[in-house]
Amino acid sequence: LTGSNQVANLAITNGTVRGMGGSGIWSQNTKVGVLIDRVRAIGNRQSGFVMNGGLVIHSVAYRNGSHGISGNGISVQASMLLGNGGYGLNANFLSGHGNNLLSGNALGDVVSGGAQSTSPNRCSGLTCP
Repeated sequence: LTGSNQVANLAITNGTVRGMGGSGIWSQNTKVGVLIDRVRAIGNRQSGFVMNGGLVIHSVAYRNGSHGISGNGISVQASMLLGNGGYGLNANFLSGHGNNLLSGNALGDVVSGGAQSTSPNRCSGLTCP
């Protein structure tokens, strides 16, 4: 989802993105956020999901070369971010996250400029800091 053809109100549901040469899903140029629901990003060369606004829910980022999920203005809920080559969750400005399971990510489980929701994340079996 790149270039000048921007889209609005996009939903990506129920699937697997595996072994891509870059990121599994890259949605940096959307007019309005993207919903990613029940999607698995596995073994992609870069990040599993890269977003600028939107919601990731009930999804998995597993063994991607860089971050599991990375973006600005995103909400990540009830997802698993496991064994990625960067951070499990790299959630920047105006982001929120909660009720996620993160473990075994090379640079750490969560780096965030956002805030956790009232449902804490679990990092390597413990409540995330």
